[in-house]
Order: sequence, then structure tokens, then C-alpha cells
Amino acid sequence: MQLDESQLRRVSDGAELCRLQSGIIISRRHKHEPIEIAGLSEEDLKRRTSKENGSKFLPGTTLCQIVEMTAKVLGDDGATIGLKTTYNVVYDRPIGISRGRRVRGIRVALASGYAHAFPIESE
Repeated sequence: MQLDESQLRRVSDGAELCRLQSGIIISRRHKHEPIEIAGLSEEDLKRRTSKENGSKFLPGTTLCQIVEMTAKVLGDDGATIGLKTTYNVVYDRPIGISRGRRVRGIRVALASGYAHAFPIESE
């Protein structure tokens, strides 16, 4: 998969980042993109990564990496365009922050042919 980070950065929230061979569209969700966490208090970090504000991928995670992780989960699980479901995968290292804590899980939500990913707690 050839992805260009500068092109992906131009995509607006909710729009298409990538169309897979299956026809599934991976869409951009600003809500889950990395934020600067240096200098945030524990309470601010909890608030910024709450359910309402959305869990975030770790700082330094690129849109290319998010698309690649999403595509891999969908491919590994044999996702097809007609499904409405979620897929959960747990990694051996933290990939995001949820409710102020580093988390190792990712959830890929698929509905109406569109998918997006976000970090989740693995326990």
C-alpha cells in the first residue's frame, strides 16, 4: 500500500483516506488522531482522551500508520463491504491513550462500507 502522508493530511474529517480492494473506505477521524501530551496534567489528559472527546493514538503515530493498522485488521478478519461490525486487536505495546491511560487495543468500526479505527483498553 503506497500512502503519502502529505496527501492524507489534506483529507477532511470523515472523508476518504484510502479505498481497499474490498471496496471498504477507511475514513479520517480527527477525534482519534494524536495530540500533544507534554505538559498536560493527569486530569487534562483524562479529559482530552475521554469517551466524549475520543481516545487518541500515541503522539508520533502518522495517518499512514493508522491506515495501515486499520487495513491490516480488516484484511486479517476478512471484512466485506456489507458488514456492520467491530473488530478488536490487542498489540504487545501501547498504541494509544484512552481515559488518560496508555492502551494496547485497537477497535475498527465498520458500517455502510466505511471504517475507522481508534485505541481501546485491552482488559
